Amino acid sequence: MITPSLKRWGTGNRVKVTLSSRDFLDGLLLGDGYYGSPSVYSAFFRLNQKALHEDWVLNIGKRLEDIGIKYKLGEVPPQVRVTKTGAVINAAASVYVQSLSYRDLIQERDRWYRGNVKILPKDIRLGAQELLAHWYMGDGNFSVNRENKSVNVRLHTNAFSEADVAWLSKSFANVLGLKTTINHWRRQPILCLQNENASRFLDFVRPYISKSFLYKAPEDCWKPSKCEVCGLDLIGRPRFTRFCHQHRRERMLAQNRERARALRKINAPVV
Repeated sequence: MITPSLKRWGTGNRVKVTLSSRDFLDGLLLGDGYYGSPSVYSAFFRLNQKALHEDWVLNIGKRLEDIGIKYKLGEVPPQVRVTKTGAVINAAASVYVQSLSYRDLIQERDRWYRGNVKILPKDIRLGAQELLAHWYMGDGNFSVNRENKSVNVRLHTNAFSEADVAWLSKSFANVLGLKTTINHWRRQPILCLQNENASRFLDFVRPYISKSFLYKAPEDCWKPSKCEVCGLDLIGRPRFTRFCHQHRRERMLAQNRERARALRKINAPVV
């Protein structure tokens, strides 16, 4: 039925959401991706990420283009934000990808949101490699403990309820055959895999991992990582460390200078 409102808005941008494209988008929504809705007739997809992972954002853009979704890329410089409570937040440089608004994405948004609260749809396909890989890149982390020789993978599910995370844990066992545990950080649930289950998970998602995230899915979990600038072995450093002490310090100083400039702009008197 064509209502007066639909006549006014027309058919709008349309895209066919297949199972494959839904897996891709669901993996991003499990992490930091979100659907915005400028009106009740359409929705858009957006994801922000640190500038260090620009290659992943570019890959997301190419994938969106492959499934027929037009998009734009943008950059956000380092900035200092002051919240309503007076807290100062230092934000590093970031990049984002945002799609145009599509009428067909409003159905996807309805799967993921009740009002403005993100929920976990129970029809996601956890057996899809692409879904798990994008989720892991966006909201996962990897570590090893050399003292007790354990490999650990965490998926930060703290945006979801206890019941939703319990459902994810059960689905990991039923669909992937992986045993998980639910830990808590600041009273919020986090899905964890250890040792053989963690290694099997990393082997499963590694083919879809972008270059800047390979430190999260090493082929040899016990091999020391290397400084991305000079190639120095980072022996004795946490597994997620990406730079040696010298280059880490240089990066921190450069970021502090950018933040100081941004803070001066905030505090500059209005003429």
